[in-house]
Amino acid sequence: MGTRWLATMLVMCACGPQLICGEGASERDGQCVSEQITPADPDFTAILASMQPCEATEPGTELDLEALCVGDVCVGDSIEDVRSELLDACRREFGLAECPANAGSLFFADADEDGQPDEDATVLLIDVTDGTVRGPSGVGLGALLSCFVDQLSTPDLITASRLQDGTWVLREVTWADRVRVADDMAFGFSIEDRFEPEGRSDVLELGSRFGG
Repeated sequence: MGTRWLATMLVMCACGPQLICGEGASERDGQCVSEQITPADPDFTAILASMQPCEATEPGTELDLEALCVGDVCVGDSIEDVRSELLDACRREFGLAECPANAGSLFFADADEDGQPDEDATVLLIDVTDGTVRGPSGVGLGALLSCFVDQLSTPDLITASRLQDGTWVLREVTWADRVRVADDMAFGFSIEDRFEPEGRSDVLELGSRFGG
């Protein structure tokens, strides 16, 4: 009995301190994955301050983060207003109708679940996939996450992974119901260095799948 108890204690001690993860996070490979952090969290400001400073890029006129528009298409436009922008058949995705368009994908309500926008549907979300689309300040896909923070100011939520040594890897920056940008490389990041986070926007969404 005493030998078993001692062996168990030795194994437990060898494991080291347990990593305690915050809201929305799970522990994997010695890191807290997808920890959601609000401005009220003491780590919030420090994580944003650790971002690479914004680098100037070629400006454009197609992307308007304040109005939530890409070219002539804006969040809130009716399906009839944007029908000429659609490139292919729509399909059901994430409980909505997803329709390919010139700058990416447009998402609409799909109450009857037929993969087509409802007759009175409006654009809920624009998933920008065209890497050439840029705003006046140069923001767009591929821009550093810090460039979006510089333009839109303090976000409502950031998502990051926390390592055992206390360092953070930023994954997403979100302004509620308006803009979400994410570094896809950070989603696969682990202590095994399978991917290398770049701090750049591989995902750019305007609006919300749940509506404003």
